[in-house]
Amino acid sequence: MAQLRKIAIYGRTWQFCIGRSVAVIYDPEGKRHLADLSVVTGRSNDTIARGRWKRTSDGMVTPAHVRDYIELRLA
Repeated sequence: MAQLRKIAIYGRTWQFCIGRSVAVIYDPEGKRHLADLSVVTGRSNDTIARGRWKRTSDGMVTPAHVRDYIELRLA
């Protein structure tokens, strides 16, 4: 398993890992949530794939993207 990154939101610690097509997010209770990267970033899957291939910022999924997703959809 890849190393999980931690992020604090509203005083609670969440963990996440970015895969090829999904972000795996664990809430503070340990429940797992899967989120498509296109939903997390707001970009299409094709744009993300091309950005990764060309190594541009379009292919990046940052902790800020994950934080925004958690705040809007999960927290």
